[in-house]
Amino acid sequence: MNHVEVKRLTGMLLITAFAILLSACATQSAGVASSGIQSALVESGFKVRPAATSQQLHRLQTLPEHQFTVVTQNGGNFYVWADKPNNRLYCGDEQAFANYKNYRTAQRQRESGAITWIAEPRGIPVTVFYGWAPFREW
Repeated sequence: MNHVEVKRLTGMLLITAFAILLSACATQSAGVASSGIQSALVESGFKVRPAATSQQLHRLQTLPEHQFTVVTQNGGNFYVWADKPNNRLYCGDEQAFANYKNYRTAQRQRESGAITWIAEPRGIPVTVFYGWAPFREW
């Protein structure tokens, strides 16, 4: 076995160990994620908050179900996903959305036998959205 093959094998073993560790250590933020998509959103860096005011409840009910809505604040795009039955809003920045897409791709690859991993998300400051605190404060 030459040096390149040893290096490749070591890398694959590290990725395998990381993938196993990642799946074993995956946690939910404050127990809020109960379904598959909600867990994936939280694991990807989305934050979740309940609709606490009548304006928030009304706005939440007007958002499309089972799809993302892009909200632009202070020049940045944020992706919101409405959990209407539980009156909660999931919000993620560009990085969280990219992480979610990568997570779903990795999930499909894992189901077909591949080994993958996902990087940590980063946040950016925003202003108020329909009475919710700025997303960075979540």
